[in-house]
Amino acid sequence: MDFSELRIKVKQEAEKLGFTDWEITFSGSQGTELMVRCGDVDHFENSTQRGIAFRGNINGKTGYSYSEKIDDDAVKYLVKEAMENAELIEDEPEIFFEGSESYPDVKGFYEDIEAITPKQLIENAVNMEKGLLNSSEYIKSSDYCLCGKSSSESCMANSKGLNLSFKQNMALGYVSGIGENNGDIKTGGEYWYGTNINDFSPEELGKKAGEKIVVQFGAKSIPSGDI
Repeated sequence: MDFSELRIKVKQEAEKLGFTDWEITFSGSQGTELMVRCGDVDHFENSTQRGIAFRGNINGKTGYSYSEKIDDDAVKYLVKEAMENAELIEDEPEIFFEGSESYPDVKGFYEDIEAITPKQLIENAVNMEKGLLNSSEYIKSSDYCLCGKSSSESCMANSKGLNLSFKQNMALGYVSGIGENNGDIKTGGEYWYGTNINDFSPEELGKKAGEKIVVQFGAKSIPSGDI
């Protein structure tokens, strides 16, 4: 069920039970994240979260409800639950905002980010690790080589005519490793996140992480003293 269909069904159910004003908010997110170690996938995770919140005025009071399910039964539950909660509330009913005349056009969703496949994420993580290990003879192993992408969506509609939505996504990479020079052990890492995948070079990110580790060799703490 998409948000447009959800909005219509909530409207019908709210009006049927006697709500004079109502508002529904949807929020959802999904992401893919994986880690590579020694050239093999060490961790892989797909996650999805979503929920809908409802509030409405009925009999001079405002009731609230929330559900992580989004189907016909959830719609009936949301509206009925808010009606029952309103009976227990003694505050004045809330005012619902009809929206502004215009909103700025903000781009947050990028199709090339959405099109990234798990196979590409694995290749990027492997290449990050290669870039790290090939950056210096002092780099002994990788620690974390993580790549992922995520997206989120928010929608809001109410009985006053407000009907807004916004969707955004991004990609990320993180690589860290361990270096050793004559018994001196150092660690370090480098990360990238953004929306322009053309700015992301897995090998270069791994190389930068290696450089951060190597530059620490020979560093000494400055003795403290009285001022």
